[in-house]
Amino acid sequence: MKNHIPLRRSQRNEIFAIIKETKFSPTDFEFIENSNQSAVIEYKKEKSRYFYFKLINQADGKVDCTCSPGQKEWKDNYSAKDINHAIKIIKLWIDWLASETIVPDEWENLKEQVGKVNMNIPDSDEPFTPDEILKLSEAVKEIKKMINETSLSEFQKTELSKDLDESVEKANSEKFTKKDWKMLFIGLFLSNATRLAIDESTFHAIWSFTVEIFSSLPPLLN
Repeated sequence: MKNHIPLRRSQRNEIFAIIKETKFSPTDFEFIENSNQSAVIEYKKEKSRYFYFKLINQADGKVDCTCSPGQKEWKDNYSAKDINHAIKIIKLWIDWLASETIVPDEWENLKEQVGKVNMNIPDSDEPFTPDEILKLSEAVKEIKKMINETSLSEFQKTELSKDLDESVEKANSEKFTKKDWKMLFIGLFLSNATRLAIDESTFHAIWSFTVEIFSSLPPLLN
């Protein structure tokens, strides 16, 4: 038989203190002791997803814990040997919660930064001219040269170079407008960063150099 979980004031205060030690504020949460024999800590600041930690006492003194997010899954279940053990799991849950809410999404930030970069390529529905493709090809050669000087593996270098060459071939196609090509080129960098597991510092170095190359050849594309 499950029993109502009457947390002692000291235990409630311990949970409060755990939250205060993090980047969260206790006002971000609501502590609810329900009549259905459970207690729930709800995170209130996330509107699109429901994050919580739920405790239910068992007759043998153990505590069933259900939380979202979990360590590796969106929802995890744990069996604590007692309420003090459950509080230790709550501390872990706070860390998991931070990784989904407070910690920035680096890939989204990177995507936003890359998308805002001025590559000297207008959002035009016109195809590239032969002269523009020549300048584009020259820029890509410089980028490939820089990539070969990085600490990336030979496989990573080969894959990046192959995709860069393909991007120039796409520019030669009348089906690709300048706007289409720009989106393709940015997508190429972002997808390869994940696909080839390129570390963040190396990726930023390559992308910064790429922007510099396009900017240093004015007027590259008019």
